[in-house]
Amino acid sequence: MDSLNGILFNDWMNLLKTNHFKISGNMLPRTIGLTILSILNSKDYKKEKQYHPEIIKTNLIEDPIFILGHWRSGTTFLHTLISRNPQFGFANIFEIRNPHTFITRQNIFELRKEQHKPEARPTDNVLIDFSSPGEEEFGVAIISKMSPLFGWVFPKNEDYYEKFSTFSDVSEKDREAWKKSFHFYMQKLTFLHKKQLLLKSPLNTGRIKLLLELYPNAKFINIHRNPYSVFQSTLNMYKTAVAESAFHKRDMNNITELIFQRYSEMYDAFFSQMGNIPSGNYVDIAFENFEKDPLESVKHIYSKLQLSYSPDVAQKTSEYIDSLKGFVKNMHQELDQDTKDRIFREWGRSFERWGYPR
Repeated sequence: MDSLNGILFNDWMNLLKTNHFKISGNMLPRTIGLTILSILNSKDYKKEKQYHPEIIKTNLIEDPIFILGHWRSGTTFLHTLISRNPQFGFANIFEIRNPHTFITRQNIFELRKEQHKPEARPTDNVLIDFSSPGEEEFGVAIISKMSPLFGWVFPKNEDYYEKFSTFSDVSEKDREAWKKSFHFYMQKLTFLHKKQLLLKSPLNTGRIKLLLELYPNAKFINIHRNPYSVFQSTLNMYKTAVAESAFHKRDMNNITELIFQRYSEMYDAFFSQMGNIPSGNYVDIAFENFEKDPLESVKHIYSKLQLSYSPDVAQKTSEYIDSLKGFVKNMHQELDQDTKDRIFREWGRSFERWGYPR
């Protein structure tokens, strides 16, 4: 997970300083490599700034559509499927890795798109390439410097970065600074793609109020999954992709506590804020139904949000679904009874709200 590849040199130095330069010895080559990258990023950023006057005058085509849902709930599959509709724009993998420079580096993007074959994500073996839809959180994190993703990189300071999950315990100054960074990134994507934006970030599940302050007519698609399955798959994510992101060794014994804490905080915020969404701008689907019949779930989403579902869109959606035949999901270790009891006890509202059996 190359979450810091687009960082600027001064921001990288400040990040290292904030985290007391705690780098494991085996991560020294990566640290040097990232330092060189940050210098190149800063150089290209000077060129990119020529577009800023036009970007800050750019109006979004329409308020964005946000896909919500905890990690490992099917958000990536859903995002990729709906993005087959050419009327929507999104932040692709190249753009989230190069948030400061992706306009200037369009020639590099085209070259890499041609030369690089799709690679399997370590979390779930889903194939992605530079043009695949990505999580805008990675791009916004680099610009704003406020995201729990930095806790993945520096886990010994994870508690500090957790406050940016829901922004419930963040100063008004920092809230406004993050909103400004987020909107600038949306303007930049719109400037390049000139389409309504379709966005996906699990962290936005706990930020509905914040997003509505920016985009009062935004639409939201929430996908939920059996909490037991979410726990199993999220645990695997931390042992693979998240572990690979860390610049120093993570205490693996704390992962379980972190998963419980983040899920609870995310859905506490979600359930308290979802009532702010304007009528007709929200749709809720179950991962289990989506996995069984993705085409029917997509039709339901389009209908509930009153989006245009043309024959061409239906065909593109069906073709992508057909291309996934034969894909094998990861298998996870069965949960012990004590863990299942705790999941039911602490995440009980999700079981009750969405009708999952104990």
